[in-house]
Formats: sequence, C-alpha cells, structure tokens
Amino acid sequence: GPLATKMALYCGYTAGGYGSNAWAIDGRLTKSGKPLLACDPHLPLMAPCIGYLQHLEAPGIKAAGYAGPGVPGLVMGHNEEYGFALTHAWIDDCDLFREEIVDGKCRVPGGFAELEPRTLEVQVRGGEALNKTVRYGPRGPLINDVLDGVWGRLDGGPNKARTSTTSAAEGEGGAEVEEGISLRWAGQDGGRDLEGYWKLCTGRSYADFRAGCALFSAPAWNYLYADRDGHIAYQLAGWVPQRSWEGGLDLVDGSRVGSWSGYLSPEQLPHCFDPKEGIIASANQRIAGDAYPHYLSALFEPPFRAERAREVLLEGGHDVDSLRRLQLDTRSAWAARINRDRLQPLLGGDDAEVAAHPEARLALLLMRDWDGEMDAEAVAPAVFYSFILAFVRRTLVLRLGDALAEAVLERFTMPALAVEKMLARAEDAWFASEDLAGRGRPDTELLEGALADAVRGLRARFGTETSDWRWGRMHRRTQHHPFGDLPAIGRFFDIGPVPASGDGTTISTGILRFSEPYDQFGGADARLLMDFDDLDGCRWVLASGQSGNPLSSHYRDQFALLMAGEDRPWPFSREAVE
Repeated sequence: GPLATKMALYCGYTAGGYGSNAWAIDGRLTKSGKPLLACDPHLPLMAPCIGYLQHLEAPGIKAAGYAGPGVPGLVMGHNEEYGFALTHAWIDDCDLFREEIVDGKCRVPGGFAELEPRTLEVQVRGGEALNKTVRYGPRGPLINDVLDGVWGRLDGGPNKARTSTTSAAEGEGGAEVEEGISLRWAGQDGGRDLEGYWKLCTGRSYADFRAGCALFSAPAWNYLYADRDGHIAYQLAGWVPQRSWEGGLDLVDGSRVGSWSGYLSPEQLPHCFDPKEGIIASANQRIAGDAYPHYLSALFEPPFRAERAREVLLEGGHDVDSLRRLQLDTRSAWAARINRDRLQPLLGGDDAEVAAHPEARLALLLMRDWDGEMDAEAVAPAVFYSFILAFVRRTLVLRLGDALAEAVLERFTMPALAVEKMLARAEDAWFASEDLAGRGRPDTELLEGALADAVRGLRARFGTETSDWRWGRMHRRTQHHPFGDLPAIGRFFDIGPVPASGDGTTISTGILRFSEPYDQFGGADARLLMDFDDLDGCRWVLASGQSGNPLSSHYRDQFALLMAGEDRPWPFSREAVE
C-alpha cells in the first residue's frame, strides 16, 4: 500500500541511477605539493540524511569522516596517515538462472542436485508470525517461491501481483518437470565488509589500505587513497564472480553451465598506485578498458561526470577551494552536445519548416547560446528537459502505445546515452508515424513536434513570460521524511523544497526521473574535502544535519550550506578541535 511505497522510496529501494564522485590528486597538481582527496556520495534524498559526520579517537584509532548507520568506523574519511573515499563500482555480482526441476531435484551439468526447503519467519507485532517456505538449489533460492503477490504490494500502484514463472509438465517417464528461476548473488556468501571499514580506519599504510579493501564482498566499491607521504592510489574492493560465460542481463541456463567457479582475487581486480598523470577520477564510469581480461559489468554510469572532472583536474594548481568549485560544477557536456549538434542546426540550412514553426523556433532561440550549464536560475535547461521528455514520450508512445510507454518511463531513470542515440537516429523510419509517408523527413516532424510540445508545456505551467521558465522552478530538491506527507504536520519533517541546479549528468548531481518531471530524487548526501598538507584545513558538510530529531536545531542546519555550495571546518588535531 501507500505506506510500503513510502518506506521503499525512503530507503531507496524503488529508485535507481545513484552515483558518487571521488577524486585523488597528487602533489604535482596541487598548490601545496601534497595530495588532495575529495568525495561526495550520491544517495536518496532522505531526512535525516543517510550518513553522519564522526570523529573517533581511542587507543588504536584516530580518524574522522563520513559514517553510516551500523558501520564500525568510517565509510570515507582520513586518519593520521591517509585518507580513503569511495564510489559505487556497479559490478555485476548476481545472475538469474533458468532451472529445470525434475521430481523435486534441480538439474545441473552431469546430473541433479537436491533442493533444500527453508522456512522464513517474519514476526508481526500483535499478530501471528508469517511463514514462507523457499527452496534453495545449488545456485541460490528459487525466487518463484516468493514473488507471487509481493511486488504488487511493494509497488503500491497499478502493478498487481506478478504471475509466478513456475509451470508443471509431464517429463519423460512420467517425471514431473518444473521450470523456475534461481538467484545467485555474491552477498549470499557472506563477507567481512564491516571488518573492512574498520581496517581502513585503523590502517597505517598503503598495504593496510589494500588489506582492508580485500575484505569487502558486496556491493563492490571503487576506493581511492591519498596519504601524507604524497601517494595516491585506487583499488576495486569487492567480489567479482568468475564465470565460464559472458555476463549480461540474459537468463543463464543452469543445467548447462552450472554456476560460478569463485571470485577474482584482489590482485586480479583493477588497481593502480601513483598513476603517471597524477589524478584518479571516479564517477561510476566504466572501470577498465577492453584489454582487461575479466568481465566486470555491462552497466556503468555515462562518462560525462568523469570526463568533466578529468578535464578540470588536469589543469593543476588545485587546493581545497578549487575542488569545492569542481564539486559544484553544473555543466552538462551531454546537454551541450545535443543542443549544439542536433538542435541548433534546425534554425538554419534546409530545415526552414522547423525554423518557421513559431513554438519550435522559440524553443531553439531560448537555447541558442546555451553551453549546457544546468543553472537553477537559467531558462535554457527547462526548455531542454521539456524537449527531451516530449521527444522520449512521443517516440515511445508512437511504437508502444500510451500504457506501455508510461510504464517504461516509470523505470526510465535519466537514460542519457539512450536518449542521445535516439536523437542521432531520429531520421530512421522506426520513429516515423504511418501518416508521414511521403510528406517529409521523419526526424524533422518528430523534433519539431517535441520542441513545440516543450514550449506549450512551459506556457501552461508558468505562463507566457519566458523569463519565468527557470530550471529551478521545475527541478527542486526535498529531503524526504516518511511522515512528510502527513496533513498539517508533514512540513515539520521534510526539508525543502528548494530550487536545485544540475541534472543526472553533471558533477553537482541533480538526478531526476522522466516519470515524475522534474523533481530531484537523488544527490549529494555529504561533501568532503581532504588536504594532506594540513589535516586541520579539511572541510565537510551534510545534506541535512547531524540530528535525526526534527525538533533539534541540528536536524536541518547544514542543508542551506550544502545548497549554497558552502561547507564547515573539519579540524582534526586536538588543539584545533578544542
């Protein structure tokens, strides 16, 4: 129901497309000659925010940074010797297997394996416990046993209970044959992740850092390192399955390939120490090139944030202030390229029909000199995104119909690369409606219609004065509390809304959905800046505040700082703290 949906959204379970930024710069590119390390984790917008700031000092440990509930030590931060920061690695650490079950046994290469029934008990306050029996095979649980009815309740919307994929038939010799799907996930094998966080906090050297990274299982992280001796490094931390087949999204035939043969060793995982160019920039992009011999994943974030970070970092002369400016960067190379290469040419040349269309022409003129800056006070980003949504909606409705198109948009989270490919191929016949045959180029008709739709939508929402069509009026940030929708008192729990710059392709991220235009649903949960020339000169800020109590003055006191691009001192020595 609605409460389940609200809690799932609050915990981030129904969302997607989150990322983070982390950069390490060695002394050749800094003003002080010592390394700098910066990070900002991108997470669901929650009140209170997910993480909190922590300074730990006791026998055997002196460290400070960003911590997470239930995590011993820190997720990212620094101790007296080195600092560590992470981004999500997007490793493909699970597979779905098509199972053939004969007389209650699971077929595997060369024979059959027993299924083990396990009863899961869920305690219910004030009622009887709920019990569910799930069968476990050699690759993991049969998800058929638990899917019926669950998804409809969690989605809380038009998605009803999904039909089980299990079916029964008569096999050879009268044996009962059942088809199912099992889940193999690295997290099923346990791991020592909590030890890993503690090891990172208490380590004294690069060797200790790598030893801590070797303890992580799932999910996998990109961990960056910088130390007071001038070194920077990178290590992929987590379990990467060894497969005998090419990984991907397809169902795997469990009866033919069996399962994984184990995990790659830490030495086999991507890592580097003191790279020649002097920087390491991680923004959830592809980790390794074609020469890397092992499959990691088929899904990474688009490269735009990482490319922009590298461009700026390689300029050199950096300090804490310059890295702060980079964390606040809202220029989208993706949007600038689409506008420059695909849209602005429509104002001239042979496309007079588009240029002459008053609403389409107005949209193009409002973006004419735009460089992709996603400023909350600018008009061009609002026009651009209104066009993008109209283009995607027109394209999907054209071939999928209204109902299916809306369902796709519901899960279609900022598909930057897909949209760019669609625009590049807009002249294909696939995009043309049947009544366009013989009447002109399909891309001209489609783009003209989407540009006109954008202007009509902005007029309907904000009026005829184009100066009122500001991005920040459409794209707003709210830190959501589960009680935020309650009548009368909800506003005391939520933090915001406020106008927000950026989008899902900018370093200062403002992740949004196409299905709920255009509010931000993910962003920086904190910003950390570490200076290994002066650990008392570091800076930090949270997305809300240190307290989870809405009545506390520290529940929301850092939100305005974060939105204004400001931060707070992060002293480390006892003298500076006191």
